[in-house]
Amino acid sequence: MRKAPGMRAWTLSLLLPLVCLAGTARADRVFLAGPDASPPPRETALSVEVPGALLLVCPDGVTPSVGRELVTSAGSTFYLLEPHGPSAVLVPLPEGLEVLARFDRRLLVADTTGDPSRLDGVAGCKERLVYLPPAPARAPASAAKAPSAVDPALKAALVDRCDLGAYTDYLRELSGDKSYFINGEWITNGDRYTFSYTIERVEAYLRTRLEAMGYPVTLQSFPVGSQTARNVVAIKAGTVHPDSVVVVGAHFDAIAVNLLPKHPAPGAEDNGSGSAAVLALAEVFSHYETEKTIHFVLFGAEEQGLYGSQHYVAEAVAAGQKTVGALTMDMIAAWEDEFAVIIEGQHPWEWLMSLYESNLATTSAIPSTKSYNSYGSDHVPFQQAGIAAFLAIDKDWAQYGYYHKSTDTFDKTDPTLGLAILQGIAGAVADLAGLSSSGTDAPSLARLTLDQNRPNPFNPRTVIAWTQAAEGATRLEIYDVAGRKVRLLRDGVLAAGRYEASWDGRDDTGRPV
Repeated sequence: MRKAPGMRAWTLSLLLPLVCLAGTARADRVFLAGPDASPPPRETALSVEVPGALLLVCPDGVTPSVGRELVTSAGSTFYLLEPHGPSAVLVPLPEGLEVLARFDRRLLVADTTGDPSRLDGVAGCKERLVYLPPAPARAPASAAKAPSAVDPALKAALVDRCDLGAYTDYLRELSGDKSYFINGEWITNGDRYTFSYTIERVEAYLRTRLEAMGYPVTLQSFPVGSQTARNVVAIKAGTVHPDSVVVVGAHFDAIAVNLLPKHPAPGAEDNGSGSAAVLALAEVFSHYETEKTIHFVLFGAEEQGLYGSQHYVAEAVAAGQKTVGALTMDMIAAWEDEFAVIIEGQHPWEWLMSLYESNLATTSAIPSTKSYNSYGSDHVPFQQAGIAAFLAIDKDWAQYGYYHKSTDTFDKTDPTLGLAILQGIAGAVADLAGLSSSGTDAPSLARLTLDQNRPNPFNPRTVIAWTQAAEGATRLEIYDVAGRKVRLLRDGVLAAGRYEASWDGRDDTGRPV
């Protein structure tokens, strides 16, 4: 049933500057076979279908019964690369990268340098080819059913909690359009490139936000070349079947090939939009108990070739994790001609794709199209391991003109599309994980929006505006760049709504600052 909102406590602090886990095993052997070849047993090789051929990825020491080995220097890393968009032009590859084969628009590339960043200047999707052991055998996909005990009213109340303001704030914070206050300082996320010095700051942001919702959070570390990247995993333990796991995921890293090596990569659409949806969904589910466990996963180093999701899947399989399904999102908040979503999966996971499709029809009623050509995002490693998974992505994603550019900023997005897509995910996750009760006391982030003061810079005064989602005790304070409180502007109980306060540039004693 619908839960009445309680009174919130709000503190707005405005700072005005005055003027371990083991790494995923690498696959060193790739074999090329004809499209009609019979794939070897899954325990022997990972089969990857490409136009007109079959690639077999084998662990060291294993030779499949079909196909010829593509031999390069010892220790090479293999990637499938597809330039973005119908008019994309492939730039010359850097030295140390060798094109081994072409399959329609996709290229099989070998990297002999051991430096994954060497492909970062190429605008396109990349899949690193690694052998992923198959997940433990489960019941046939056709036998998979959603829990039958989900109360429709309870589920509707959960979906109704999906809030445009919350989703928009997360997207703004992730893409650098809005600053946030963490650990005593104001921070602006302007860059989420995997090899940037700011990436750990982004990881801290994700961890802090999820912990504020009451979740235990784990950082999964894995190698990317000679460096280390991380997944951020928040765990909601199931109350009835805690050993069964539903994964809700998106990659949080970004890339801007037009400015490499001097980025930034704000990555609003790709993939701040998906990461913000994971945070928004985690906030919603913090108010409910679920029968099965949910992992809210922010994957790292996707842009370098799905490193984070490959690592998560390898670790999950090695641990014997019973993954019910993985629902991932990538590029979900921009559109040109069609306000719609593609559900990208594979035929064995039709039941999961259809579950999402049916939830979309009831939660947001946006049009959807199914695609069975899985490639280039974090759902792929799950499918390769035999785990049900799909990707939700804008139907117009290929028309997005700011793909992998420093101009992929918040103003290019439409959060209402992202909200509609994540509402369908919320319904599908409720079906998969099973809602056992509502009204939990899990902490939640009260939502407010603090606007940029105007004018800025200013002389002699400026106006500060904010919007709060619920009634609560509200305090508006000014801090200097050293973290010292300068002025208390507002302190009292305010109803939900939009407010403004004026500051004349003086501290609490009346001195100009």
